[in-house]
Amino acid sequence: MCFISALAEFMNNPRPNGVNVSKVEIWPFNVTVNDNPIFSITAVTPKNISSSSTVSARMVLEGPELSPMDSRRGYKLCDSSSHCPIEPGRFVLTFPHPYWRYKITAGRYRVEVQIVNQNYPFQESMNIIFWLSVSEA
Repeated sequence: MCFISALAEFMNNPRPNGVNVSKVEIWPFNVTVNDNPIFSITAVTPKNISSSSTVSARMVLEGPELSPMDSRRGYKLCDSSSHCPIEPGRFVLTFPHPYWRYKITAGRYRVEVQIVNQNYPFQESMNIIFWLSVSEA
């Protein structure tokens, strides 16, 4: 089975001595309301990232609504990366979309992803925002 990915437009919010994201990919290439997209983030870290860290993802439907629909999900770092804990250097995070509270609808979504050390909840290693368009089937 072959999947074609799309490179996503993203905004890296680097932290001092934190992760620098170089690429965000979305599978499948053209996401529809019937798909369950997978996100892949390629990055480099100058320091170890603890196995007690989590990947927190929030997906927000952008638009004129007064209260936008959003959904948040946390993933264990070790479930999202083939190397755990993550050592200095290049690594890849791969995880399914976090939109589970509502049926995914067509529109433009803002996706916010952080890596947070659960032993030190206010210590973020990564903070990135990217955008995803979902079309009707």
